[in-house]
Amino acid sequence: MRLLFFEIKGSSIAVILVTAVFLSAIFFGASRGKAVAVAESSFSGAKEIQKGLDYFYKDQNRFPTVEELFSTNIALTYFSTVPSDVSETSVCQQNFSYSRLSLNSYQLDFCLAVAVEGYQRGWNRIIEQK
Repeated sequence: MRLLFFEIKGSSIAVILVTAVFLSAIFFGASRGKAVAVAESSFSGAKEIQKGLDYFYKDQNRFPTVEELFSTNIALTYFSTVPSDVSETSVCQQNFSYSRLSLNSYQLDFCLAVAVEGYQRGWNRIIEQK
């Protein structure tokens, strides 16, 4: 009887360990999936900002100032959607930073929770010169 008890106890521990490993995989997989989704959204937002800046340049023959970029009138005119600058990750406190280097150039920095499409985790930079 006692031997049978130890066998049952041993298999119960194995079941508990397998269950713990399985639940850990699900938890970390879901966390990774959320980080990828947030990073892809930030990357998509950076591409959307680039398009809007190109439209502005074609119309005005210059890039907008920081104040103009964040103006509601500019946003509604040149952007189909205004990307959110609030980040939900511990990697990035904000998603975007824009500065006009000259009338014909700008710098757009964007932060990603994980690497996306060749861009690294953390802050990335796009510099456009016309």
